[in-house]
Amino acid sequence: MNVVRWWWRQGDHFDWLTLYLNTRGIRLIWRAMIAAVIASIAVVPAVVLVRPTLPHYPAAAVVAPVASGFGVTVALLWLIRWPTRGQSVLYALTGSFCIAAACLAQGDPLAGLLGSGAFAVLGGYIAFFHTAPYMMINFAIATTTAMVLVERLIRYYDTVVAGCAFLLVLVLNVAFPVAVQWLVHALASELRQSSRDPLTGLLIRRAFHQSIYGLLLRRREGPSYLGAAMIDLDNFKRLNDTHGHSTGDKALVAVAGALRLVCPPTTIIARFGGEEFVVADIYRTDDLHDIAEQLRKAIAATRYPITASIGIASAPLRASFDPAEREFIDDLVNVADTAMYAAKSAGGNQSRSTHVAHAVLKGSAV
Repeated sequence: MNVVRWWWRQGDHFDWLTLYLNTRGIRLIWRAMIAAVIASIAVVPAVVLVRPTLPHYPAAAVVAPVASGFGVTVALLWLIRWPTRGQSVLYALTGSFCIAAACLAQGDPLAGLLGSGAFAVLGGYIAFFHTAPYMMINFAIATTTAMVLVERLIRYYDTVVAGCAFLLVLVLNVAFPVAVQWLVHALASELRQSSRDPLTGLLIRRAFHQSIYGLLLRRREGPSYLGAAMIDLDNFKRLNDTHGHSTGDKALVAVAGALRLVCPPTTIIARFGGEEFVVADIYRTDDLHDIAEQLRKAIAATRYPITASIGIASAPLRASFDPAEREFIDDLVNVADTAMYAAKSAGGNQSRSTHVAHAVLKGSAV
């Protein structure tokens, strides 16, 4: 029961998988593949309507074109752009009802059961991107559809054929989606382990971008600003040379702990390498000087003889964000990096803050 409860309550995969595919540069390929699969399934009801094995029910003249038209439309929408999570759920659940209607409208129940295999493909998609409740909705529709078709099939064939056909549909709609979902969770677990710096436990550079995409995709109301702070430890090389690398490692761990304590839970904290850290979050104001000072004081308060030079930059956000605009994040981090070097050139243990209008950045579609 604990396993079932855990499975039922696990979160949606859509956002992090979207970000993962985008950061790997393969989102366009996935869009094309998904569109091709949807279009291939969508044309089947219209094609079968032309050459039926048995006469169709009268409703098939309406159901088949509507189901095919919906599928082709969704395929085109996938080609145009990656959907939002809500749009993806809407496409999937509406598609499930369209598959059911197209299968039930078939004059030959065996053809209808054959078409029920499309539920397994859709179930695999839902398992990959979404949650168990949506999987169960699709499974319930698939099972109900198959049971109705089996009852019809017995009239034309026999109970053994009908039972075997129903069992095949049942196994496909259970085994394939469940296998896909377990695979996704294994992948997520592996990614979480590989996304952390082994010394400090903070995010690494690649995972920073994935996490900040997720932060920007969340809904927000009112004026919002993305803030990014670049942190470079002063005199860290001297600490290593004087006290040894073991002490240096302990100092890095202490700095990571200080950043965690002073930052809210929503803040993304990463180690970019060596003694360089980055902190990012969404704020209600564009003046982040106080934030930078909190970070600087927290680092200076550790028991190790180190301070930090900090540069922090902010830029306004619009109501929605396209994760394809990676340049926006990179450019803002570069602006913060420039401000950090200005603080270091001025003697260190100080901060510099700057605000950038989004039009100035190359990723101006934010």
